[in-house]
Amino acid sequence: MEELLDIFNEKEEKTGVKARGDVHRDGDWHETFHCWFVKKIDSKWHVLLQKRAFDKEDYPGLYDITAAGHLEAGEGLIEGGLREIQEELGLSLERSALTPAGYVKEELIGKDKVDREICRLFFYHWPGGDLPVGVEVADVLAIPLDQLSSLMTGDREMAVGVSICTGEKERMKVESFVPHTPAYQSHLLKALSEYVEKL
Repeated sequence: MEELLDIFNEKEEKTGVKARGDVHRDGDWHETFHCWFVKKIDSKWHVLLQKRAFDKEDYPGLYDITAAGHLEAGEGLIEGGLREIQEELGLSLERSALTPAGYVKEELIGKDKVDREICRLFFYHWPGGDLPVGVEVADVLAIPLDQLSSLMTGDREMAVGVSICTGEKERMKVESFVPHTPAYQSHLLKALSEYVEKL
């Protein structure tokens, strides 16, 4: 059975429930959970990026949010977020481990769908250790926050990340990332900077 999502109007008021495929076909607003992991490595803050599995329907093999996904109809924000982290990264976290980082309404229009998301952002200070990634994830890479910021602002053409799973280095370009709007990137970078300053 296809996943069901709560849908919302422009004022972010819930208006009903619809199958995920129909939501993307019709361009309905819906909620997503986005959790960005950070870790200090060699005295520099790094952001962990998920490399999407190569058999994913959308953006296979591209880098994106550490853990993210759609909230199912009737599912609580934190409940759904912790579920996504468990499914994608194999981690069982407590809700107190997540730091809210606001939200962004993001609209991405493709050939066959209109994706209108109310993106709920969270941060997690990852202490390190194993990441038993799920089948939806090909790898997890750590990239210096300053390099990620420079990539997103266009001041850098390439960055180098290190795999948490294998230790191997990998070069990344802007084209290697799942697309996000400038408004999303601006909100993310500002919120990340403020978050790590307090750690």
